[in-house]
Amino acid sequence: RNDEFQFETYHTKVLKNGQREYCGEWTTYRTSTFLDSVKEEDKVDANGMPRLLKAKSVLRMVSSGKKVSVETESDWRVDGERIEHCERVATEEETQGLLLSNDSGDDDDDESLAKLQQLQVEKERQTKQMLGSSYVPVQLSSFDFRGQQGNMIVGNAYTVCDTTPLPLDNPLEGEEHDGPFQEMRTEIGIQDDGKRFRVKFDYRVQGAGPDDEDEKKQTYSLGEELPPLLLSSLTVCREALDRWPISTSPVTSGDDNDESSSQEKFDISLFGPPGAPGGLYDPPPVGKDSQAAQYMVIDLEGGASILFPFKLDQDPNAHDGGAKSWVTSLDWSVGKFRYQVDRKVLADKKLKGLKTLELSEVQSTDADTWRPTDGGEDMRQ
Repeated sequence: RNDEFQFETYHTKVLKNGQREYCGEWTTYRTSTFLDSVKEEDKVDANGMPRLLKAKSVLRMVSSGKKVSVETESDWRVDGERIEHCERVATEEETQGLLLSNDSGDDDDDESLAKLQQLQVEKERQTKQMLGSSYVPVQLSSFDFRGQQGNMIVGNAYTVCDTTPLPLDNPLEGEEHDGPFQEMRTEIGIQDDGKRFRVKFDYRVQGAGPDDEDEKKQTYSLGEELPPLLLSSLTVCREALDRWPISTSPVTSGDDNDESSSQEKFDISLFGPPGAPGGLYDPPPVGKDSQAAQYMVIDLEGGASILFPFKLDQDPNAHDGGAKSWVTSLDWSVGKFRYQVDRKVLADKKLKGLKTLELSEVQSTDADTWRPTDGGEDMRQ
């Protein structure tokens, strides 16, 4: 009953038995693909990749989760339990006295006031969109950890997923979690010593963007070419357990026993120089050239790098039928350790289903010595 073990481990390790909260700064990057404000000729760069536009406002969020009881006729305890997540905007009282890295400016003149008002409107829109999009089932059960639902935990890394089916005028009978999908949202995260670094990915078919009206959404037919899922946004969550991570740190004494020095080290692991040293520790296989061209790699503050597809094909004939799987990777160097988690999923209608969730862990000082040289291979199972 591995699904029950996963369920209990996720509740214990990720949600801390429902007794603690993660506080953090969330930074969203929207792709030009779904932005009407970007001219058509500017939607992609010279390499054919969408442009990423960083939100001007950082969100202060509080995240937690707990078990709830549901009615069941089963004799197994976990069959009568569900996990509910709570992600909310921090209150003014909770953030009083905190300064975000981009909170600056003089609001005494009309121009500055207008900018602040514009930022507030954008922050409210961003918050509404984020809280209105589910990255995990409303009630997560032990059954949801069987792989085909896209949820799993390994070591101190985890992934969750939620989808919306594509409207079809001639749907076929199939397994519950088969595609095609109109929307798919996934999340991968790594936690270490009271800190958590996670990334949320929001994929949608063209016409189903967050700002699109319902009349833009189409109904499709099986037998015609199925639309790909395109990256709409990604959100980077830098969090600390029961406290706020601080992105602007004071100069410290450098004394390891000094509390302010400890705070400085803590901040660097979330907001320090961008990028995993030397790039991804263990680059995964990404398919043939046409499929590999649909991936992006970006470096993030806090010693992290991510690899992800900006386009996920749902049509079984894409890439001459050669796309067998897709992968999303997060490499995060924090303190004495370096971690890389690879979320590997199946292809076309099985896109939601996990093939594997793989975690590499190595001491940072030994990372170069033990760096894999296999050119990108799946882990042995």
